[in-house]
Amino acid sequence: MINIKDIVISQADFEYLDSAGAVIYEIDKLIDQSILQAKAFVSAYCGRKAFPEERQGYTKSKLAPATDITMISSNKIYVDVDGYGGREITLDLSQCDTGLHIAAELQKQIRALSNDFRHQTVVVRYIPPTVATDSEASPPVAQSEDDHYLTTSGTYGIESKIRYYLLSYNINYNVAYSLGLTKNFGAYELRGDINNEQLFAATAQLVIDQIRSQQLVNKGFAGSNGSKSATPILINQINPQLIDIFNQHRWI
Repeated sequence: MINIKDIVISQADFEYLDSAGAVIYEIDKLIDQSILQAKAFVSAYCGRKAFPEERQGYTKSKLAPATDITMISSNKIYVDVDGYGGREITLDLSQCDTGLHIAAELQKQIRALSNDFRHQTVVVRYIPPTVATDSEASPPVAQSEDDHYLTTSGTYGIESKIRYYLLSYNINYNVAYSLGLTKNFGAYELRGDINNEQLFAATAQLVIDQIRSQQLVNKGFAGSNGSKSATPILINQINPQLIDIFNQHRWI
């Protein structure tokens, strides 16, 4: 998984490893401090509540899926959370008489697979169709593009994903078909990823510039007391090209 620290270490021109190839603890700590400081600055400057880390993976069902599956003949489907191996879930069909109830039952059974963080943070939602507000629409017209199930991983980054599947298309396919949860029945899968590569790269460069600046001030980080703490970020000392990038991502 790509992250800001990886970018800093790969692009910086200061020593991160000692002669024996081991990480220099104080430099590593300084990088971590500088990253936290840079993220806080970028979040505040861009008007965000938090730094936009990475996005979550999800599966979106086909449009206009079934919202009552109490009468289908099978109740099983497989789900793979974050690539950690597929597991079979069994739905209580008596609880599946509306879209909201189906989503709740899917989420309940996925979380019941394991007590680990990955399964316990999966969220399943039913997004109902919106209704046209056009006064000429009589009766009101449902907009089917908003009519689907959305299953989202609780983790972030490139390992984050949700995949429903079947071991055999001839057995127990009713849940997958009725709800459109598998790719062959119309589902759309999106793997998690870095949310904004340009902002990540600019933030990493801000960290590098700050550490270089401190290196010059402290002559190779050797301060009067030998400490290596991140220095405050002053906006008038930031590279104008970075400011331009941050301005592009400001929330007005």
